[in-house]
Amino acid sequence: MPNHNNLEGTMNCPNCGKQVANGARFCNHCGHPLGGNQKTDQATETIPVPGEGRAFQAPSAAQTGAPHVPYPGNATPSDSRAYTTNSSAGPSGDSSSSKKTVRTVVIVTVSVLALLMATCTAIFVGGAVSVSNLIKSTKYPVTFTISITSEYDKSSSRIPVEVTGQDANGNDVNETVFLAYSGADIELPEGKYQVKAVGSPIATDGTIYKIPSNPIDFEVSAKKATNKDGGVTVQKVLSFQPIAAKDMTDEQIKEAIAWARKDEKSNADVGQLEKATQQRKESAKTTPSK
Repeated sequence: MPNHNNLEGTMNCPNCGKQVANGARFCNHCGHPLGGNQKTDQATETIPVPGEGRAFQAPSAAQTGAPHVPYPGNATPSDSRAYTTNSSAGPSGDSSSSKKTVRTVVIVTVSVLALLMATCTAIFVGGAVSVSNLIKSTKYPVTFTISITSEYDKSSSRIPVEVTGQDANGNDVNETVFLAYSGADIELPEGKYQVKAVGSPIATDGTIYKIPSNPIDFEVSAKKATNKDGGVTVQKVLSFQPIAAKDMTDEQIKEAIAWARKDEKSNADVGQLEKATQQRKESAKTTPSK
């Protein structure tokens, strides 16, 4: 048995018998293990500090009671609380935001394409309609067949007629025009019309005519544009019968002169035609009837 009372605070080594200090773990003479003070050793055991020997380990989910969240990128352990707090906007939030963005882009793209298609359709249809309207609005020269006495020539006044009807675009036509002695000098777009004489022309010798009462229906179309001018010839006849000199009234002469003056494009000398009508009427008074 070792003697623990030789000196206060010392003990004898059980191996070599020499004195060593109480609590020594090894004999400083022979090196024999002495056991030392177990309680003191346990109480004074040093806990390694992170970075000095062993790597620091973050508390586990079981220890902290919080769900484990891996550190993003190069985040340090001290960032764990902030990362955990902000994780509510994590993958699910990003996914929802991405879906909304994609949906918005798709809607905008579809809307733009629909607008482009509508615009192209409108341009195409509008262009087709415009071309069609342009074709329908093309005017064709119209020539009427006139039956009149030989005294009617280029020096005579032109024939006033009224044209009514509807063109191919659905527009109403109602206008007064003047026909040359050849039955020409009028242009109309495609459509269906009616022509009626409304006044008498005056021939060079002063002859005036009965106004035909029968209107003539006719049609203007590209298919019927067959004459040499690329226009339409109306085969129905406008027939003018001369009024005998002795039967001419002042009212008939006055009306014929008024129509001649309305024709601004006429080359006829209206003053000379008026004199011719008066001379013809006067000559009839002096000529004995047969």
